[in-house]
Amino acid sequence: MKWKFVGATVLAVLATILILPLLIQGRSDGLSHDCIAQDEITSLVTPAELYTSVPYCVAEGEYESAAYLIEFAIVFGRFDTYRVPDVTAHQVIPGLRFSVLSQVDAEKLSALQQAVDELNDDKGLMQTYCQRLKSVGKPDYHPEYMIHHGMAALMGEDKFATIDEDNVWIEVLSEYQKCA
Repeated sequence: MKWKFVGATVLAVLATILILPLLIQGRSDGLSHDCIAQDEITSLVTPAELYTSVPYCVAEGEYESAAYLIEFAIVFGRFDTYRVPDVTAHQVIPGLRFSVLSQVDAEKLSALQQAVDELNDDKGLMQTYCQRLKSVGKPDYHPEYMIHHGMAALMGEDKFATIDEDNVWIEVLSEYQKCA
């Protein structure tokens, strides 16, 4: 049983590695080729779209917007892990983050990390971010970007869990993001 799980995990990681470059290069519909501004983030924007927009923000020197995109992608991705029961599919979130951030040179990556740290450490910025997160609300899309990257999808199973979305959203905001 252990080897079956390890094998499934390895296959999911390989699938993610093979598919992510297609996402990042914009060959998948709906992915951004611009910097998504903070006020343009909606509940319909997936973590894949948020992450692929980050390098465009960084290129424009919009580090605060890039930090918002990263934080929204993390929270939306966390919410999606409750909706997608295939745990191998959850690897798409760190995979997206790694693939996107590997496109940013070291100097700009340092500036981006500083913006993310400021957002998380400054109480005023975090309060504003949390208010924006709450006003956008829980994700309102089908998490296909995640479902299609797991072993279940490779085996022909398109699994989606029915959850109490309102309570899960509250849990993600309060327990995971600390936006009580």
